[in-house]
Amino acid sequence: MKVCIVGPSGAGKSTIAMQLARKFNVVTHEFDHVYWDMSGTEFVKNSDASMAAAIEKIIEQESWFVEGAYDKRMYPLLVAVFIDLEVGGFV
Repeated sequence: MKVCIVGPSGAGKSTIAMQLARKFNVVTHEFDHVYWDMSGTEFVKNSDASMAAAIEKIIEQESWFVEGAYDKRMYPLLVAVFIDLEVGGFV
């Protein structure tokens, strides 16, 4: 199972990803940890090469959840799954 959850800040991506990962016993990754170097006192953007390497490591895993705000570097993680929801009362 490979799932990428994308949305704006505060939308509940982390909460949903953690709950699903726990339910299915699958590792979850925050895209912030790919994008930012959080080792110091200030967040510094990682290089494109560093981000690409981190994404490749995630992709190589058999199963994962990734969550984050949209960024073009997430393309390799976007396994296309479309959910068609019908909402009663709307045509």
